[in-house]
Amino acid sequence: APSRLGAAAGLGLFAGVDIRRGEPITTYDGPVLYKEQLPHGHDVSYVLRVPDSGGALIDGKPVADAIRSNAANPASDGFHYPLAGSEWWERGAGAMCNDPRAPPLYNARVAFRRPRGSRSAAELATRSAVLLATRDIASGEEVYFNYRSEKPFEHLRRERQLQELKRRHKEERFDAIRPVWMPNAAAS
Repeated sequence: APSRLGAAAGLGLFAGVDIRRGEPITTYDGPVLYKEQLPHGHDVSYVLRVPDSGGALIDGKPVADAIRSNAANPASDGFHYPLAGSEWWERGAGAMCNDPRAPPLYNARVAFRRPRGSRSAAELATRSAVLLATRDIASGEEVYFNYRSEKPFEHLRRERQLQELKRRHKEERFDAIRPVWMPNAAAS
C-alpha cells in the first residue's frame, strides 16, 4: 500500500497481522552481489549492506519491481503483492520498508543471520537479513526501520537527487531570464 510518509516515499511495508516485539516480520530479499557488480546508474535505494561479509550487498530492487509491476495491485485487501508465480512471490518484502527519519516511528530493525548448516558452510555463506519488531506492531500499521549504514548508498542517492534538483532549478532560472532579441524600432 502507499506509504503513510507521502507520495515521495512510494509504497510501504505494512503488517498483515499483529506482531509482537522481537518477532520476525519478513526477510529483506534480493540477489546478493558486490559493489563492483552494480551496473552504472543502478537504482541503489534498495541496496542493503551485509556487515562483516567482505562487502556483500542485498539488492531488494527486484522484489520492489515485482510488486510495482503487478497490474492486479492493489489487491482486494488493499495491499500490494509481487506477481503470483514470480520468484519473489514467497520471498520477503523487507525492501518495501521505509525510513521516516523520525526515531519515535521506528518499530523494526534489521538483524543478519547465517544460514543453517555445518559451521564451515555457514561461515562462507552470506548472511540473510531479517526485519525484527522492536515493539508490538498492530495489523495494518506501517513498518519502519532506520537505514543508518545498512543502506550504504543512501547518501549517494540523496546527493543525486540534490544535484538533479539544482540542475532543474538552474534551467528554470535560465528559462525565466532567457534573452530575447528584439529588433530596435528606432533603427527602422
